[in-house]
Amino acid sequence: LEVEMNIVPFESSQLSQLKNAETIVKDSLIQIAAEMEPDDVGSVTGKILLENRLKKAVNDRMGGQPLIKQILFSKFVIQ
Repeated sequence: LEVEMNIVPFESSQLSQLKNAETIVKDSLIQIAAEMEPDDVGSVTGKILLENRLKKAVNDRMGGQPLIKQILFSKFVIQ
């Protein structure tokens, strides 16, 4: 899976906090994507599910505070 994504925080004041959480976002993405089937990730429903799981995982790992409002995928390649 090769992904490029843009993350929208709930508050613009959270941008620096989100940049500091970059490794947490990447680690969470790898863990979640590894648990999903390639066919599932390739569907529109699968991408929405991936986005929701990733938002929840990162928000939980950042102390449960709402940090990520939306994830926009600008590149999404499954090999």
